[in-house]
Amino acid sequence: MKQKVSSKLIAGATLVALSFTLTACDPPMPPEVAAQVLEQNYTCVEGTSSISYPAGLLPIVPDLNDALSNACVDPLPVMGQSIAKTQADANIVITNYALPKTCQPLLSVPYAIEAADIAFQITDASNLTLSPATANAILSGQITNWNDPKISEDNQGMEFPDLAIKVRATADPMALDALAGWFKNLKQDLGSIKVKAGEANQKFKPLAEGEIAILSHSDVVAQSLYSAGILIGSNKDTGEELIAIADAQGIASAGTQLKPIKKANNLNVKLDPSIQPVAQAGLDEISTPYQAIYPVQLTICGEESKVNRANALFLLRLDSQGVLGSSNYNQIPEQIRYAALAIVRKGLPTPSALPEDQ
Repeated sequence: MKQKVSSKLIAGATLVALSFTLTACDPPMPPEVAAQVLEQNYTCVEGTSSISYPAGLLPIVPDLNDALSNACVDPLPVMGQSIAKTQADANIVITNYALPKTCQPLLSVPYAIEAADIAFQITDASNLTLSPATANAILSGQITNWNDPKISEDNQGMEFPDLAIKVRATADPMALDALAGWFKNLKQDLGSIKVKAGEANQKFKPLAEGEIAILSHSDVVAQSLYSAGILIGSNKDTGEELIAIADAQGIASAGTQLKPIKKANNLNVKLDPSIQPVAQAGLDEISTPYQAIYPVQLTICGEESKVNRANALFLLRLDSQGVLGSSNYNQIPEQIRYAALAIVRKGLPTPSALPEDQ
């Protein structure tokens, strides 16, 4: 296979004014610097990779393919991607569920961030705040009507109808686990709720009037549903209520609390609430982290393949991750992306350290 790295620069790259070499280095370059150097160039390997995307990512695939076709052009090797008919046919599988038995994982890294929402359907209400205790009481059947005083107490100044609460009996298994883990950190055990894990990746069913359900955030966004904010406490200095909201800012804020866990060629993440969240680019304040999050993994299946690694590398580029903003998912935080890039780019051209005089 032919392999080459272009000199095309990525607009806005942090180190665009600096010059770099592609020779071996000792000591190794910090991962964040290595990523910035690497992303000033496109790594193209001749060939095509078949990729299985979750339904929520399919709308952005044309943008990714257009970017790739504009990047890997003559005199570079032509590299392409195609959408696999099934996961079993794919070289690269992107999913947060179990892999097909036909996939022998070569490596697996986070590609996007998903979240668990508590979605609800009330015709005359688009906002809902629940304390963890109230949410637990609703999901366990202790609170059965939307006009319950405990709900009103969590939502000062709002009135809710005399309407029976319907708790959806099943939930996406990954979303249920993520919500239960978060609530455990909030001192609420969801072990008694009337919700059990349903089938993975099950088809969405519309919510009935008065219904509440634990859903994946991508489904909530795709269906234009409303989800509850979670009242997790108050600011010690101002007394202002801290409400974690399942939106891009809240999810991204929690993403900065993820720790990478590397084992062989696999990278996973674990949320550490003790990590101080970081404000997002362009924002002065730190958003209250919405911590019911979990990764969508990218897995390369089969034997060693440079074209599959190069395609995975392209999907993990900062500019490709930015395309996720048009999807129903959040991009992975930079510290996780750096760790993922280090695994994926093995065997592909690697940037060297900056010259000492730079």
